[in-house]
Amino acid sequence: MTTWQEFKLALGLRRVWTDAEEAGMADATAGKSILASKTFWANLLGGLAMFAPQVQAVVPPQYYALGMGALNIVLRLLTKQPISGITVS
Repeated sequence: MTTWQEFKLALGLRRVWTDAEEAGMADATAGKSILASKTFWANLLGGLAMFAPQVQAVVPPQYYALGMGALNIVLRLLTKQPISGITVS
């Protein structure tokens, strides 16, 4: 698969994701709880996993940082709602 084909596939997947979110989204302007944020949980779990000896044995620190950065970019592209403050409900 060429880079161009991968790019087109990624755009297509993003379009499908966006359409699915818009179909199920009642009010995108209201925001959401931080506990409903995929980015929050990915970074929390990723930050904790960084200190696990099992992860350190498999993934070198420079690649771990690169992977977390890539994950954050993907999650940012998928983000449609802002965090409405730190609310638990």
